[in-house]
Amino acid sequence: MIATLILSLALKSALIAGAGLVCAAALARRSSDRADILRATVCLLLALPGVALALPAWELALLPAGAAPDIGSAAVWQGEIGPVGGVSIEAALPWSSSMALVLFPWLAGALIIAGRLVLGVLTLDRWTSEGQVVTCPAWRAALDRLCAGRRPRLIASERLPGPVSWGVPPGTILLDPASLSEPHTAEAVLAHELAHLRRGDWLFLILSRLAVALFWFNPLVWVLHAALVARTEEAADAAAVSRVDRKAYAHALVRRASQPTANTALPWTSTAMAGDARTFKKRIDCLMTDHAPHARPLTVAMTVAALSLVATPLAALQVMQDPPAPPPVPAAPPAPPVLALAPVPAPPAPPAPPRRLQDPPVPPAPPAPPPPRSGARVISWSQATPQERAEMERARVQATVAREQAAVARAEAERARAEATVARRDAGRQMAEGAEQMLVGARQMREEATRLEDPAYRAEQIARNRERGEVVTDAELRALAPRLRQQADELERKAVEMRARAARMG
Repeated sequence: MIATLILSLALKSALIAGAGLVCAAALARRSSDRADILRATVCLLLALPGVALALPAWELALLPAGAAPDIGSAAVWQGEIGPVGGVSIEAALPWSSSMALVLFPWLAGALIIAGRLVLGVLTLDRWTSEGQVVTCPAWRAALDRLCAGRRPRLIASERLPGPVSWGVPPGTILLDPASLSEPHTAEAVLAHELAHLRRGDWLFLILSRLAVALFWFNPLVWVLHAALVARTEEAADAAAVSRVDRKAYAHALVRRASQPTANTALPWTSTAMAGDARTFKKRIDCLMTDHAPHARPLTVAMTVAALSLVATPLAALQVMQDPPAPPPVPAAPPAPPVLALAPVPAPPAPPAPPRRLQDPPVPPAPPAPPPPRSGARVISWSQATPQERAEMERARVQATVAREQAAVARAEAERARAEATVARRDAGRQMAEGAEQMLVGARQMREEATRLEDPAYRAEQIARNRERGEVVTDAELRALAPRLRQQADELERKAVEMRARAARMG
């Protein structure tokens, strides 16, 4: 029973997590929209056990059935079983050992991940209480410019490897010594962390880690958590560049990632501003693209509603074993057992009638037919007994029901294939649109690389950065041009691959 429950939770969580990942990748273009879809998926995973207990069970036979006993060959006891001295029925049941083999590993994994989460929260709280309030005029002025309402606490801590924001709004922003030593990056760093606090990213990341603790045995839930972390950072980047200069923010992000302390591990309850090195290149590419897709709140709302409508009946689904096959119909009822008694003499045969002399001799009687052997035999309706006729009628009804169920299953399969075809075409169209956007971004990157080859344009960029208090050399701008072309080539290659996949899906 416990193994069946764990298998059921694994199947349900895999379907919900997979559906959320596919919908976020195929239906949303903005990082914030994708993050919202992934957030809703995490909430559905956390609500899965509660909804399963609240809704009436909907049983679905997916596991193989156990073997049915053969009535014709097995002896059936029809008496009563009384208590046997010295034997415990509870001790003879195997459910306790199977529960221990399945429940204890799951509980151990969940406690380890939850304990790590609690330890991370306590670590952030300790670093906040041990830190000092930031009094640097540059950082305080940047905070005043970016935050008009309730301001978060700005704390400096020597234990931090990078800037971190945590807590419920207005929350707390922790700064490391390396970031404090670069006051010209104050606006970029604070814009990123304030975006996290306004969106409530820390709370949803905590919920995502709770979902990982609950379904740690499901790899798709770990993939969902990693995708939510990446999309959250991209959404914070998009919100930050709407408040500060795009190139200044990208420069600060690159400088933050190039520092040795940026790769030091943070508590599991927070993420660094530089993020994961595997997604850093994609974030820089998005920042270098001026074109931002439009928000689709209606699409996000409809996607979340569709996921909820799918997850609700899925939570009530209970995986169970197939019902055992009906036992074979015996050809004849079993003969009653013969008791070992004294043999009873057969009655004497009646005397034969007197035979006349002229009558021909009476032929010998034919031998008696052998008794029927146990097993199946072919009989007709007229020769069948009432019990055999009832069994034959029941078999005919079962065959009719099986044919009707097969017809319904074929219709459901046809409808599922049609829906899959429509979904595949929609995904192909979305992929084609994404490929076109990637080509536009590659063209813009090539144009920027061409402009960087102009000495006058480079001098203009150097002067603008100098006005913002940043130092950019002519050699750095010249070296940036070939890197932009290389990134444009990579984007074009990915766009061609995505367009080919979209053509195959269409």
